Amino acid sequence: MAVGISAGTAWRALAGFIALLVLVLLISLGFGLPGRTVFNISVWFGVLSVAAAGLWLLLGAKRPTAGLGALLAAASALLSIYWRPWPASLIWTLGLMAGVGLIAYGTNQDSLKPGAWPLLLPRFMVVWLMFDNGQNDMVWLTGTNGFVTNAQTVVKRGPLWAPDGPYLGFLQGQVIPGGDTWAGLHQGAIFLFGLLVMVGLFGAVAQLGTMWISANIIMEKSLLSHGAFSDKCFFVVGAFNFITAANLSFSLDAALRHHVPGWVAHYLMGAAPEASGAASPVRRLDAGLSGASVT
Repeated sequence: MAVGISAGTAWRALAGFIALLVLVLLISLGFGLPGRTVFNISVWFGVLSVAAAGLWLLLGAKRPTAGLGALLAAASALLSIYWRPWPASLIWTLGLMAGVGLIAYGTNQDSLKPGAWPLLLPRFMVVWLMFDNGQNDMVWLTGTNGFVTNAQTVVKRGPLWAPDGPYLGFLQGQVIPGGDTWAGLHQGAIFLFGLLVMVGLFGAVAQLGTMWISANIIMEKSLLSHGAFSDKCFFVVGAFNFITAANLSFSLDAALRHHVPGWVAHYLMGAAPEASGAASPVRRLDAGLSGASVT
């Protein structure tokens, strides 16, 4: 069964991601927002977006199971930030898993490819690991800024091969001087994109976001460094999720793409609406990058 995203849809999603990234960077860095503020905005934007989608599915779209799943996922993600002692990690992890499971079950009939349920596994599992790692590193925003410390260590190390030079110059000239804001951007992006990919909301942009995070970490560690092996895996899985349009099956996007404006479906969800351009059901992605397949 072919599952793929067309070249046109991919470019539109990339344009949407770049526009949002530039806007966030201009606001955060231009106003010199504290890292904790940037992080909290990311947390609440993600949680409220997922909760709002859940309420709509519960009350307006006749998808109560998926709606309850979205609300459970949103509550669990919020719990991971504001409840730390044991057994908090067990509770919010089980809550996220259960929420994603309910979403998948409740949106099966809306899925682009109902038989492509294996796409749910890489979409959830690897990004869940990234989310868990980011949640654990939240201490960077409350104590010693490990994000800046890592950047300083890398700059002192120097390039391991020629292409490392420009990125190290970027770290030294931009990231380290504004380290607090950049730490908030980094941690906030991990939380936000991780949550959105897991539940499949605005999935095309969120999947590109996970690739952007991984690419930055890879460049920091050096592309040829063995230490970046896990981040290379995260990047490849993010690319797989994007190319296969994994967010349009067993996800909030699968159900919501029937109801959102065309530009949201095009640029944020990576869907290809019907020729009318309205928020009509999408039964297939247009031809293009359909090399990936699930049988």
